[in-house]
Amino acid sequence: LSMDGSKVLECLSSLSRRLINSPSHNNVLGEISRALQGITPRSLDVTLPPPSVLHLAGSPLVYTAIAESPSMQCSMFGFRRKDDVIPMHDHPTMHGFIRVLRGSLRVTSFSRLPSSSIENSSVRFNGEREVSEIDGSIYLSPDTDNIHQVRALEDGTFFFDLLIPGYKEVNCTYFELPHPLPAVGTEMELQRCPTPPSYSCIHLPYDTQYYQQ
Repeated sequence: LSMDGSKVLECLSSLSRRLINSPSHNNVLGEISRALQGITPRSLDVTLPPPSVLHLAGSPLVYTAIAESPSMQCSMFGFRRKDDVIPMHDHPTMHGFIRVLRGSLRVTSFSRLPSSSIENSSVRFNGEREVSEIDGSIYLSPDTDNIHQVRALEDGTFFFDLLIPGYKEVNCTYFELPHPLPAVGTEMELQRCPTPPSYSCIHLPYDTQYYQQ
C-alpha cells in the first residue's frame, strides 16, 4: 500500500467515525466524497487484472477486502464481462459509496418507504445512474437508494466500495429486480429471494488494512 493510499484509508476511517457520531451529515459526506478521489489502483498498490485474464475466471466477480475498522468496511469488486451484475441487495442502516476504478457501471436503485418492515418490502423506484472512473463517487444513504443492483457496462470494470459502518453483525437481503422496470417514482413491493446462484466471487489476495478507533 502506498503512503498516499494509507493516508486516504486512515482519513476515511476517521471520517466514517465522524459520520456515525455526527447529527449533521452533509459536511462529512462532502469530505468523504473528496477523500475518495484519492482512491486509485495506484494509491491502493493493486494491479487490476486485464479483461483478457478475467474472461478465464470461473466466477463473474472478483472480490478484495481492502480495509476495515469498527466504523467502516472497504472492498474492491471487479466484473469479468459487460452485463455481469451484483444482484439487487440492501445495506441496512448503512451509508454506501461507490468509486469506479476502471470502466463504468449502472446502478439501479430503490428507496424503502416508511411503511416498509421486515415482512413488507415497500419501496419507491429511484431510477438508474451511470458512473465511470472519470466521475465522482455515487452515494447511497441509509434511507435513499439503499436497495440496488450494480451492473458492469464494460468488460473488466472495477470499483471501490465503502460501507459505513459495514455489515458487521447485519445480514444482507437479496431481492428480485422487477421486469420491466417501472417508471421513476413508482411505489411498489419488492420480492425477497435467496442469494442468486449465479452470484459468486473469486478472492484477489491483498494486504488488508485494519484500523482501531
